[in-house]
Amino acid sequence: MRHYHRFEYAGEDTNQRGKKVGLTPDEFQVMVHIMSFKYDAPEAEARPSLMTIAEQMGKHVSSVRRTVKRLKEKGALKVQPKEGKPSVYDFGELARQCRQYEKNTHATPSVDASTSTDAKGTPSVDASTPLAYTLGEDIKKESEDKNKSGKRKRSAKQQEQDAMIEALVAALGLIRETITNSMWSELRGAAKELLEGKAKPEDMTRLHAWCTRQRWSGNWGAFAMAKNWPHYCRDENTRKRSEPTTKSPAALSAERALYGEEEVA
Repeated sequence: MRHYHRFEYAGEDTNQRGKKVGLTPDEFQVMVHIMSFKYDAPEAEARPSLMTIAEQMGKHVSSVRRTVKRLKEKGALKVQPKEGKPSVYDFGELARQCRQYEKNTHATPSVDASTSTDAKGTPSVDASTPLAYTLGEDIKKESEDKNKSGKRKRSAKQQEQDAMIEALVAALGLIRETITNSMWSELRGAAKELLEGKAKPEDMTRLHAWCTRQRWSGNWGAFAMAKNWPHYCRDENTRKRSEPTTKSPAALSAERALYGEEEVA
């Protein structure tokens, strides 16, 4: 899927056919979340609820619906409604183009980049380039340089993002060995958004504690933390303006515990 930005229009407007439109970051994130509900089996189908996708991304469901609509208009996504059940989401055209780009660039013996004989269903594990390959090895090859000693050299910006990702992993209590490709994509996107919002890695523990106190329904993760960073900052500013100038040690200790702050020795 590393060629998603080269996707060519495949919608109903014949005048735009062949025009390179690509996928936006929001569209790619929605695609990753939808496909995380597809099991790696030939007949598997992606059938998530958009409400579930919205909760995972920390967005309103109407925002996700608009993104899905754009994907459909581009021809990257086909939605098959099912009466009384979640719709089936088919990224077959996007997968077909990505496989073709991969085949034209360089063929890898261990990767079957041929076109699936059954283009109706969502791309299966035996007819597409694995996400673990495209989102792992190739991103490292394209985004990391090697210095003379052979070690990968990360830019200052990449190091900041790495630190933020590590802080998110720690705050959410994730185990690295169990983090899937879609979760890594979510962590990277959330880290980028948080850094753009002037957040720091050391803020993540307090931000997570604030999110926990909101008692949201369903599961939430890194995207929810990133989207709610401005609300957390607003509440923190209000709290600091309204708090008394001096507090007793017991009150300070209780407040640190409430906001997820470590006790200072």
